[in-house]
Amino acid sequence: MPLTSLPTPPAFLTVRVELDDGDVHATTLCAGFERGAWRQADFVGYLFSYLLEFAFKWSVLGQINSATASRMIEEAARKVYATPNFSKRGEFGELLLHAALRNHFGSESAVAKIFYKSGDNDTVKGFDCVHVVENEDAELELWLGEAKFYARAADAVRDALISLASLIETERLKREFAIVRGHVDDNWPYAAQFRALTEGKSLDEVFPILCLPILLTYDSPAVGAAAAITPEYQKALAAEVTTVFERLKADPRLPREIHVHLILVPLKSKETFLDALHERLLSYQAR
Repeated sequence: MPLTSLPTPPAFLTVRVELDDGDVHATTLCAGFERGAWRQADFVGYLFSYLLEFAFKWSVLGQINSATASRMIEEAARKVYATPNFSKRGEFGELLLHAALRNHFGSESAVAKIFYKSGDNDTVKGFDCVHVVENEDAELELWLGEAKFYARAADAVRDALISLASLIETERLKREFAIVRGHVDDNWPYAAQFRALTEGKSLDEVFPILCLPILLTYDSPAVGAAAAITPEYQKALAAEVTTVFERLKADPRLPREIHVHLILVPLKSKETFLDALHERLLSYQAR
């Protein structure tokens, strides 16, 4: 169920394939085509509709109006560009994960990722998102995500699982919870509920309400060969995402005691898409 303290920009990506084996769920999000071309420009515009809430904490978002919007967009672009991870374009994967969770799972961000530091120094990388989702019983679930903006699906699966193995180690995870609680905006309507999810709790109590969303991009042969949403395209897409799903499930590094939600975003070309994202980000700074 969607949380309600922030409005959600209109959805752009379409769910094309879903897979579920009880322990792992997979959702494939498709940008689609227009007049024979993959919808890259619209995809870029969609992602940047989330730039402000990706960059600012909840109480700052309340200050956006017609007089402040332009300045805050420029500031948000500078914040993303100045992050240590930007040289590898990792922030774009995190922005995509943020947008996917907000639009397709009704989440809200518990902390602004730009300000979120993990561990005891800046060289230690934390979760790529810290969100909450309301379940069917109107209770909050904690969604701690990992994003890999890659060209090869196999590489993305491997590196995502390596990252998660480190992040969910017992003492590291407890430290992460403490750090995140300290970054939660006190004015956020769900602040007290969020802190109660982990504060003073055994991990045995936390794991049932914890979900690990793993967002992976990859250069898709199905997307590259298509010009429209056709039965042939959907069949080819289903085949390739099923292969990724099975690879993830079979990997011994997959966490078995925590629910995992795989989010796949097939691209026509990672490099071309990233160039377009980079160009848009620089255009905001130049205003």
